[in-house]
Amino acid sequence: MGIKQFAMACALALGMVGPAAAADLLRLPPPPPMAPEPVDFGGWYLRGDAGGSIYQTGNWSHGAISNTPTASFVEHTAGNAGFVGAGVGYQFNSWLRGDITGEYRWGAKVGARATYTAFCPAAVCDDIYDGGTVSSGVFMANGYVDLGTWGGFTPFVGAGLGTAYMKTTKSYDFGPQTLAVGWINGDTRWNFAWALMAGVGYAVAPNLKLELGYRYLNLGEAKLGANICPGGGQCGFDGKIKNVDSHDFRIGLRWMLADHAPAYEPPPLVRKY
Repeated sequence: MGIKQFAMACALALGMVGPAAAADLLRLPPPPPMAPEPVDFGGWYLRGDAGGSIYQTGNWSHGAISNTPTASFVEHTAGNAGFVGAGVGYQFNSWLRGDITGEYRWGAKVGARATYTAFCPAAVCDDIYDGGTVSSGVFMANGYVDLGTWGGFTPFVGAGLGTAYMKTTKSYDFGPQTLAVGWINGDTRWNFAWALMAGVGYAVAPNLKLELGYRYLNLGEAKLGANICPGGGQCGFDGKIKNVDSHDFRIGLRWMLADHAPAYEPPPLVRKY
């Protein structure tokens, strides 16, 4: 082969290899795999709560008063008490959760004063009802919206619907002007109950949150039993304490039963040429 033919063969070979090599050099690396959306955690949790209540009540009504001419309740009082509760719930995602709770509420003292003029040795006579209590067991289904987390603190709002088992104890009836003593027996009843809540949670551990909160709780009416007169007979019945509600201040712990699923983190990008 002559020099001229050898040169032409080399040029032809280079022409065939050159485009392929250039294509290899210009070929871009494959794109990284698409990262899935972050996983929103969820799971079951247990909770426990304790706190104190400031009670308020509406007016009293009772047959012993309504059946007495010129008589009416003019005052009503309610004391404070504590409560404990527990429940189970589910965290649906990072901002929505719900639970079912039960709690026992210790007896809060209640009292009232009625006045009357008929059969009264003075211008106006008093009947003072004291010594009775109202206690309850409350069962609620609650829902909460968490409003975001800043520095480990998560404010929330919530609402609940349920039922309350109300129990009253004996209230003694004393007439200062007549020195007569009687009493109103206690009674029980079930009521519809509802609540509005707000508070803040703090993560003290990955699976444990401490909660501080306020709750307005409406317990409905409390039933009163028969009124026993000073002479021993029954003076009236079908009484009630209207609109028993409570301003609750509580502290609680919420324990997640499983770890939160971590958000997806893509693997480090490695390029191969």
